[in-house]
Amino acid sequence: KYHVIAGIACSRKLTSGYCVSQLHKRGQQLRLSTTFAQRAQRAFASTNLPNWGQAAEIAFQTIFPKLVLYLLLQDIEHLKDLALSHGIDIQVSRCKI
Repeated sequence: KYHVIAGIACSRKLTSGYCVSQLHKRGQQLRLSTTFAQRAQRAFASTNLPNWGQAAEIAFQTIFPKLVLYLLLQDIEHLKDLALSHGIDIQVSRCKI
């Protein structure tokens, strides 16, 4: 079983007969008809594909910690007034390293 992240036209038909544009939300998992899978397999059979698992791991290790820290600092900034009302003064400064 292979998992693929792909961008497809919203006019594509799903195996259920619905168009992709009728999905409940973006990022939803879906099952396309086998003709799409066969075409994709033929298209990628002759090319050297990158190791997507390794690429995902590198992205996870480099981007995820920065994203978590950014979101944490953003939440702290939003709560500065509440903290100050309880006698806690929070200063968040940014500097490029």
